[in-house]
Amino acid sequence: TTGARILLEFRINGHMMGEEFTVASCDIPRRVNVQVFGTEVLEEIVLIKNNEDFYVHRGKSDHEGFEIVDEAPISRTDFYYIRVIQKDGEMAWSSPIWAGV
Repeated sequence: TTGARILLEFRINGHMMGEEFTVASCDIPRRVNVQVFGTEVLEEIVLIKNNEDFYVHRGKSDHEGFEIVDEAPISRTDFYYIRVIQKDGEMAWSSPIWAGV
């Protein structure tokens, strides 16, 4: 974080941030679950895939969550992470999760 005590939980198919996992087929969907507890209203929570914004969740309170499914075929290895921005400018990032075949 940039200093604020923002709590962030991020999982893909049950795997926690910082993990690497493989799937049997590149067609297996990835179910992404995110929960954030901020210290101020959360402006946006961005799911980043392979260094590109994949999904943006606009916040309305200091705690937000969402679930999204990525059904695109996995390339050799895809990686995901979360970026959180609060209304007061404080930020947080997750560790990445790597998914591969």
